[in-house]
Amino acid sequence: MSVSTSRTRVSWRRLVALGLLGASLGLGACGNASDSAGAMPPLREMDEVAFGISMLRLDSEDKRGALANEKLLREAYEELRQGKPFGEVARAYSDDPSKGDGGFMGFVNARGGETAFAGAVQATAPGRFSLPFATKLGPTIVYRHSFEEAMELETRNAVPILGFPLPYGPQMHRDARGAAAAANEAVEKIKSGELTLGQARQRYAGDDNRRPGDEFLGAFRKHTSSQVFWETIRKLKPGELAPAFGDDRAWYVVQRAEPLMALVRHIFIGTAKFSESIPRTAQEAHEIAQGVLDRVQADRSKWEHEVSAHSDDSPSRANRGTLPLLSPGTSDPEFEQAVRSVGADTIVPHVVDTPHGSHVIWRVR
Repeated sequence: MSVSTSRTRVSWRRLVALGLLGASLGLGACGNASDSAGAMPPLREMDEVAFGISMLRLDSEDKRGALANEKLLREAYEELRQGKPFGEVARAYSDDPSKGDGGFMGFVNARGGETAFAGAVQATAPGRFSLPFATKLGPTIVYRHSFEEAMELETRNAVPILGFPLPYGPQMHRDARGAAAAANEAVEKIKSGELTLGQARQRYAGDDNRRPGDEFLGAFRKHTSSQVFWETIRKLKPGELAPAFGDDRAWYVVQRAEPLMALVRHIFIGTAKFSESIPRTAQEAHEIAQGVLDRVQADRSKWEHEVSAHSDDSPSRANRGTLPLLSPGTSDPEFEQAVRSVGADTIVPHVVDTPHGSHVIWRVR
């Protein structure tokens, strides 16, 4: 652009913020290697909470400068339009730590977080990349994977972990030596069978806010972990408990989770244990859920109506009962076992009772 630096910076910010940068650079709409014409994903796909995303992000203008960023973004976008794989372009241009994994971020919740990011993800069809857009950290391009491709990348790049950290430092009630002693003791009691992982978490981490069976710590990648954490967990086999270990922030008690990732919808009928505002017994919840199950098994088109009319899970009720991507330990054991028992696009053929209520479950993928 043949304008002053200050004017370029203003223009750059406005164009990115308005989603018009691609046009100013002579680029088309979001696309892929074979077809640069962008398309909105089908409406039925928009309800998925968890999207498999790769990201190319440049540092903010304050770090590099507007002209330099514009040049790099132009080059990166043009390479994408010419058909170069997104992962290769991200490794070459991105300033985000995820560049080591080709920009792969795993499954992200596109309903939360920064508005511009959520909007770009939802407006990008699977298998395509977005127009550049502004975020607080810098100009960004996202690529949306198909669910199957994202699952494959997640399995290859991420290690699902159960367990808990024991942080130490001036703001904690323990120092590094105390955290190490507690972690080692916890591991020994788990190995001997004296404590389960959940019981150890409650005893040593003092974490009483998470329910038993909810030990999922996260799906970790190399770029999201300290070196010692990553080197330890990547060697574990599914179900294997690691020796206690620590880094400069915490000591850890962790076990590699069994691989399970599923997209699930549910209709939850709560009891008084779930909320004091629900004066309902477990038997009453089960009977209501059974009626719901009978109706949706007979006619799946009734699912949305049944969610709106009966589900006590407010966040998922607003999204046709869709839950965040299910991984090991993220739900009650009864719920997880029921999901494991069926294949994709299947409604679990029985009501699933948990300590807080009853569920009708539809495994989508």
